Amino acid sequence: MNWGIFKYAGDTFYAYLALFASAALFVAFIFYAVYLFRKNKKRSIIVSISAVAAYAALCIAFSGKIAHSWLYLQENVTRSFSSYLGLTFVTAFIPPSGSEGVEAFARIATKDSCFGKGKPERSEKRDGYEIAYYEDEDYLGGVITMDGRVVYTGSRFSETRKLIPLIALFENPKAKKVSVWGDESFLFTNVFVEAGMELVDKKEKADIVFVAPVVDWVVGSDTFYASDWEDVRERLNDGGAAAYRIDARLLSRARLKTILAEFRKVFKHYRFWCTGLYDYVVVGSDKNIDLADILKLFEEQKTFEAFASAGVMSPSEVLACYVGTDYDVEPGLVGLSASGDFMASLNAPRLAFSNSVKGRFAPVTVSSLTPYSVPFTTWLTKGDVDQGVYDVLTNSIFKVQCARRDIILAFADADRGSSSNAVERWAQAAQMNPRDPLLRSLADGLDLEGRRRLNIGNVNGALRCYENRLLIYPQDVAAIHNFGVCLKKFGRPDAAASVFARAVKLDPLLDEHRLELIECAAASSHEDIAVRQLEVLIKRHPDDPSLKLRAAKLLCRRQNPNRDVKRAVQLAEEAATITKWRDRAYVQGLADVYIESGQSLMGVGLKKKMKTMKFDK
Repeated sequence: MNWGIFKYAGDTFYAYLALFASAALFVAFIFYAVYLFRKNKKRSIIVSISAVAAYAALCIAFSGKIAHSWLYLQENVTRSFSSYLGLTFVTAFIPPSGSEGVEAFARIATKDSCFGKGKPERSEKRDGYEIAYYEDEDYLGGVITMDGRVVYTGSRFSETRKLIPLIALFENPKAKKVSVWGDESFLFTNVFVEAGMELVDKKEKADIVFVAPVVDWVVGSDTFYASDWEDVRERLNDGGAAAYRIDARLLSRARLKTILAEFRKVFKHYRFWCTGLYDYVVVGSDKNIDLADILKLFEEQKTFEAFASAGVMSPSEVLACYVGTDYDVEPGLVGLSASGDFMASLNAPRLAFSNSVKGRFAPVTVSSLTPYSVPFTTWLTKGDVDQGVYDVLTNSIFKVQCARRDIILAFADADRGSSSNAVERWAQAAQMNPRDPLLRSLADGLDLEGRRRLNIGNVNGALRCYENRLLIYPQDVAAIHNFGVCLKKFGRPDAAASVFARAVKLDPLLDEHRLELIECAAASSHEDIAVRQLEVLIKRHPDDPSLKLRAAKLLCRRQNPNRDVKRAVQLAEEAATITKWRDRAYVQGLADVYIESGQSLMGVGLKKKMKTMKFDK
């Protein structure tokens, strides 16, 4: 199972090095040819022209294959870092042809590009980045890419994305003004506006400064250093908080240590939060927070709606994302020497193409930073809150923190290949905190994998995806419905019918569940079940002729244990009447019902009359 389908792409140092080598080789060759020409060495000139022609022929012959090799390497499950280096070396001498080949070479992609790219609806340049907007059926609300990296996925994975800026508001519940910095700041401004906060310019002082740079290892990233954090501190009001969003995709532990060290040169202490497998928030603050202020924050309608859209309904559910203070997190980085941005760019492709990187350049993982014991939230003070409310909340915090540790251990099991243990742990965690952002992202990932496997005809793979999702969330109606679809496509209408029956029981108002149940029940010779469901839909939609004709055909079947020819004829006649006898399909259907119910003369006579009737369809 591809649990890490959401790693980003980005420009790499190796690509720039290869392009530089290619350009240097070309310039050197031109200068050498000019030198030979000025020396008037005719034989050497002929040799040079022949070499150019041979090189051009070589490029024409192999550029397309090089481009195809890059695309294959990006999609291949068994790709390796050595293959990446070898192909980069070859590309320095023979550039790939076509925009797709060049893009695959210049950026690291993953086995799943996260969406079907196609042609963007529109694109624009912003701060030197190419921002493209796509429509995709798997992502309601569209997809946004930034230089080829997926940075926005509509309604899918939205909990992780929306909760990131709200962590800063949770840390400073009295905040009214916010300033958002960084090249990826445009992804988070709307969340603050929805929460009722006022956006201010960088030159003004604010209660919260939220920093969202481009992922660190990308060439040209706007990673913040100590001098930048000094500027941030100067823009904070008294009691304000600085929040730093860290995108840990292809980020090494050594590089994270450097990033945190630069942050601590200005903000001596911080609190560390994790909203997703690769999404972290560092808040530079060591002040206590009054629980009464947080409860008031959730009482405000706009703020509560913003948190609810991020998938959390209470303060304790937000605190499920709390990892610890600098004292809790940094022991996981002890003994590692720090890494600069140059080494980060060098190491990123290695992390993308290898699963066995160890030591200081190993990838950042939640498990390596989260302390085994649940950290005490001593900075969350009781204030004027009732003792009973405080006790309930602290118990809830302990419960969701225990659930988070089960989730983290499950991901570790999945990385080791023990998927069955992982699913069991996730299911246990879902019973304690079903709205944990890590679990919701996992459920979204399983649904995405299932849909994609169905699209390519891999029904077995899709079945496993939805089966795992149901083991974690047994009451997930959407997963139940999709599981039934998989069984239907697998050729098991009887089993699919029982699954759709469960979906109908959980969500009786949605017609799609009943329609699928009707189809599968009819296909598995359970006409009586199908007719009962059709009767429910007919009561809801009395003017729908298709439902009535469908029920009529099932009622007059001879193998139907509850066969009712009188009711069948009545429904078929009503269907034809609704269409005013102008739709050929319904008149033909009525004739078939007449014949099937034993009224052959009526049926044959109607079919003869149809030759003289005028139809709209």
